[in-house]
Amino acid sequence: MSEIKIETGRTVLRLIELSDLEVIHNLQSLPETDEFYALGIPNNIAETKSKIVPWIE
Repeated sequence: MSEIKIETGRTVLRLIELSDLEVIHNLQSLPETDEFYALGIPNNIAETKSKIVPWIE
């Protein structure tokens, strides 16, 4: 698949990559994020990985 990327002066939108795992896990682990994230706070990084791998493939 070709790279999909949208950039503005302050924002970059792109497909997620496995290298984003730690950042995604940290974001989803915030209690403030849980209010807007229907899947709940992940218990560990492996749980986060199992949720994002299907999005990457």
